[in-house]
Amino acid sequence: MKIRIEHAIRALHPDAQFTMINDDITEWNSSGITQPTEVEINNKILQLEAEEPARLVRVKRDQLLNESDWTQTRDNVRLNDSAWITYRQELRDITKSASFTPKLNDDGTLDESSVTWPLKPAS
Repeated sequence: MKIRIEHAIRALHPDAQFTMINDDITEWNSSGITQPTEVEINNKILQLEAEEPARLVRVKRDQLLNESDWTQTRDNVRLNDSAWITYRQELRDITKSASFTPKLNDDGTLDESSVTWPLKPAS
C-alpha cells in the first residue's frame, strides 16, 4: 500500500474532518484540531512507510491465528494439541524475534521470504 498524505493525517488526527483534491488539503473542518504542517505530514509518512512491513506481517499473523482458532475449542481434543499451542504462540511472538526484519516487494506487498513463519502442525 502506498502511504499517502491522507493516511498520515488520519494517523496524526483520527477524528479530523478535511477535504482533499490531488493530495492537497482544500478544507480543514476540524475546529479544535490543528492542521498538521507539511513537515509533520512528511515525517508521519516516513514513519508509516517504515512500519508497513511489520503491519503486513501482523495482518497475515492474525489471519493464521483466526484460521487455527478451531484447534483451541474444549470439545476438539487433538493428539497434537501441544504442537498447535506452540504454533499459535510462535505466531503471536513472531514480531518479537531479534531477527524480525520483514521487507516489502517492489509492488508494496510483503516479501514472504523475509519472514520465518512457524510450521503449521498437521491437522
